[in-house]
Amino acid sequence: MISGSQRPTEPQDQVLFTVDAEAFRQFCELLDAPAKHNAGLARLMALTPPWSKKAGIEGENEAK
Repeated sequence: MISGSQRPTEPQDQVLFTVDAEAFRQFCELLDAPAKHNAGLARLMALTPPWSKKAGIEGENEAK
């Protein structure tokens, strides 16, 4: 167990990095752009998860 004095002062799941204004503008453009179609993701999201099958819930297009 870690004592209070041994605990890190900064969160360990966060990273701070700095970029110039142009890099930040490009980053924001990428975030704001519409998502591209991903056939694999669409197929995955259409599957019924195993825990739903046990509950009797079926997906729209069950892949075989």
